[in-house]
Amino acid sequence: STPLRPDHVTVIVDRSASMGAITAQTYAGFLSALVDRLPERTTIDVLAFARLTTPILGSPARGGQRGLSERLAKAIVDIAPAPGSDLIAALGAAADRLSASRATSPAILVVTDGMLPEPDNAAALLAELARRAGKSKPPDIVFVVSDPTLLAEGLR
Repeated sequence: STPLRPDHVTVIVDRSASMGAITAQTYAGFLSALVDRLPERTTIDVLAFARLTTPILGSPARGGQRGLSERLAKAIVDIAPAPGSDLIAALGAAADRLSASRATSPAILVVTDGMLPEPDNAAALLAELARRAGKSKPPDIVFVVSDPTLLAEGLR
């Protein structure tokens, strides 16, 4: 497969109650490592979701921006897990924010435990993205799934 070379990355972080096994510190470390490796020309946006979607950054930031890793880490740590998981709404919010950007090769990175309500099936997710993208090219989507059951048992 061809490696992704996005000019914009939207990270959607699951902060639902089922993510309790995944600590905010783990998220902060993951985001810091990602942000520290982004080329300066690449922009990043971060959204947290449970039942509601919350932008972590007021507007997208450029890779290599001084203090961005620390700012994101603090913001993620400050978000308490909440009930519910509406990934379709989170992807919709990401698509809306993407449509306001100048990205020509966007990617969405979804960090979740995969424990989503039944209606959040792949067809519904893709249909929502296509609907929101309109005539624009839909973004590439990468899922980073962390299973709390495996973590609890020490399997990785």
